[in-house]
Amino acid sequence: MRAMTCVFMIGLVSLAACGNKKGKTAEVSPTKAAMTQLAASPPDAAAPVAAKPEAPPPKMLHLVVKSTPSGADAMVDGKGVGKTPANFDLVDDGHEHEFSFEKDGFKPAKYRVTPVRDGLVAHVQLQPVHAGDAGL
Repeated sequence: MRAMTCVFMIGLVSLAACGNKKGKTAEVSPTKAAMTQLAASPPDAAAPVAAKPEAPPPKMLHLVVKSTPSGADAMVDGKGVGKTPANFDLVDDGHEHEFSFEKDGFKPAKYRVTPVRDGLVAHVQLQPVHAGDAGL
């Protein structure tokens, strides 16, 4: 009886290299069933998968809005950020934003500002509404 040594290589095409005691080798094609099984097998789960790089979080600017008198409703781009004085964070997108202030008995104030640095303080002096004034 002959002793055979076989080495199987796994890949898209699988071949078996077999040798006898005398060191002679022959390449043998795998069976049709083995090829079908290889084609249907899922890719190796241990294979490295290129991870998508995560986008860095947007840079934020810490801003402060104040008013005289204090206690005005402060809004940035129509969204409330609190009563003055108010601290909030805004995405550093380089765009112009609308800062608005409203307080009963005072005229509303609106300003267009492009924040350029962290720690910006926007301070507005609200004007009182006088009798007979529509407040606008």
